[in-house]
Amino acid sequence: MKTTIDLDDLDEDVLSALQEQADLLDLSLQQVFHDALRRGMEPVGPSERPAHEVTLLPGKFRPEIDQTKFNQPDTEFEENDLAVRRSA
Repeated sequence: MKTTIDLDDLDEDVLSALQEQADLLDLSLQQVFHDALRRGMEPVGPSERPAHEVTLLPGKFRPEIDQTKFNQPDTEFEENDLAVRRSA
């Protein structure tokens, strides 16, 4: 199967960049265009950057922070605070 691409259909900046690359590498515009398409169709893999590492530092929570209630919704905290204040 053969497809014809009309250069007039390309954006001016794209055509200009292709032509500049062709002149720089001493290749035909067609070869530069095909190479660009091939690079653009390469599968995208995971990032080559190493995973971010988190260093945990030893520490203590303030006495008023109850570690057993971290996943408790805010409304429950507020209700419990009101109940504690009323009973005090």
